[in-house]
Amino acid sequence: VRPVYETFRPTSDWRQDEDSHILTVYLPGFARNQIKVSTEGRNTLRVRGQRFVAGNKWVQFLEDHPIPQNGDALSVQAKFQGGVLTVSVAKSKPNPIPQN
Repeated sequence: VRPVYETFRPTSDWRQDEDSHILTVYLPGFARNQIKVSTEGRNTLRVRGQRFVAGNKWVQFLEDHPIPQNGDALSVQAKFQGGVLTVSVAKSKPNPIPQN
């Protein structure tokens, strides 16, 4: 029996604090090992996952989120707890202006 995939659209939102941009993605029913977070280039954060439901049915999602302009794509950190994925992206430090 071939698997049947249903597309899931998670709810997500960005917020920020003094040092970082924070993406929150709500993934009820998912486990940590069913989710992958990666960067695509320097300006895209990709979140994807799939999970088995029953019989031959699976639920999957793939979402690309633009990294804010002053976000450092090399500093991405993710945490998953209680069906909520939290991804933080540090804000780039501005280059100091040389004093002459």
